Amino acid sequence: MAIVLNGDGFITGAAGVGKGGSGTNVAFYETDNTITADYTIGTNKNAMSIGDIEVATGVTVTVPTGSFWVVV
Repeated sequence: MAIVLNGDGFITGAAGVGKGGSGTNVAFYETDNTITADYTIGTNKNAMSIGDIEVATGVTVTVPTGSFWVVV
């Protein structure tokens, strides 16, 4: 498992995000519990994951300088 930190040493990025609700009223955001494919957060973009997150063996999450991944 490899996690790449941004230039400030903070973990930052997310994969497998969905949203739900009725009509245009979005009430929920869902994220996967396990990241199973390499993922790179966009340059100068921020990402958020909710809950316990596992990065599968051999998978890399890359967070470029200027980007952040927050796990809440």
